[in-house]
Amino acid sequence: MAITGSGTENDPYIVHSYDEIKQTFRSGGYSRLDNNIDCNGYGENFEWEEVRVDNQTVRSELDLGGHFVKNIKVKANNYMFGTSRDAGNSVIKNGQLLNVFLGGSNGLNHQVSDAGFVTGITFDNISLSANISGTISFPIVFSGSFRNSAVYVEGTPQEYSGGGGSLFFTYGSYNTYIENTDFLFNIQNAKRCMFDIESMRLKNCRIRGNYGFAPDFGYKYMMYVNDQKYFEDCVADVDFSNIDNIQHNGGSTSGTVVNKDKIPALAFSGTDVIQVTSAEIINGAALRAKGFNVVNVLA
Repeated sequence: MAITGSGTENDPYIVHSYDEIKQTFRSGGYSRLDNNIDCNGYGENFEWEEVRVDNQTVRSELDLGGHFVKNIKVKANNYMFGTSRDAGNSVIKNGQLLNVFLGGSNGLNHQVSDAGFVTGITFDNISLSANISGTISFPIVFSGSFRNSAVYVEGTPQEYSGGGGSLFFTYGSYNTYIENTDFLFNIQNAKRCMFDIESMRLKNCRIRGNYGFAPDFGYKYMMYVNDQKYFEDCVADVDFSNIDNIQHNGGSTSGTVVNKDKIPALAFSGTDVIQVTSAEIINGAALRAKGFNVVNVLA
């Protein structure tokens, strides 16, 4: 099917395939997916090459239109998406990215940095499921902004060429925020903190599942923060393996609930962390009584 539309907000390009997404996203403007895409239909040798903006002065917005793109194997040393340097964050919204395999790739999103300005993709109202098993060729597996989304990540990340592995590693992303998002992890042998928070915020989120640190990893923290109070009004309901502390580098939290049945006592730091039991963490009234303001994320 042919691409229609003019690429404006009121008349977006209407796209139907990976090639059409790549073509319209490259040039900037607005696009909307008109159907589901199963990448298995492109043949067993298909690999997703980076979909990114070419011109540094434009941005792109892709509306999945409630559809899914699934069974995505990102090519080695590639990202799934990339954005421009000067025009601000591009956007992927309103749909599902399912069964994304990032082993061997650089990661989900290519961040761009110039003269201290860092930008990335904003994922808005997206359901994402990803596997990060295998060799990771860059330490930033997930970056950019997430809001109003659901993210499931599984796998056993291995060493990359610089040593170690990572999940969310924001790398000083001043335009990065993670809000109103539900995370579910099933990770073994992690060699990076779950969230590396530097000059960004993580707010109104729920974090669930299992997260096992590699025995030889020396920084077993849930968050690596940079002396700023940007971990706010979240619920951490995670089984950790060998965690040393919730946070590192002197940062603090605000109104965040942690499950003391799943996080060892030694891992608590900061007087503003609200410690609850497993039974209390699913009880909205109990959380309100303890001063927790955001409970709709538990629904």
